[in-house]
Amino acid sequence: LVGSEMCKETGSKVDISFFAPWEGLKDLVGILISHSDETIEIKTIIKGKEAKNPVSIDRKLIAMIRPHIDF
Repeated sequence: LVGSEMCKETGSKVDISFFAPWEGLKDLVGILISHSDETIEIKTIIKGKEAKNPVSIDRKLIAMIRPHIDF
């Protein structure tokens, strides 16, 4: 994964791009909760609102993950 070394700090915001849409989304912003070799766990941020419950995403579905930059 591109940028995965920079994104390993839990609690950091990350941008995620998928190979194919995941739950209808091709790109997503979230807060990294945890990660392993197979999955990442994030709290999604959609339209500025942070989800209450984290979701687990298989790494094989992720094309790229990088630190999120707020402007």
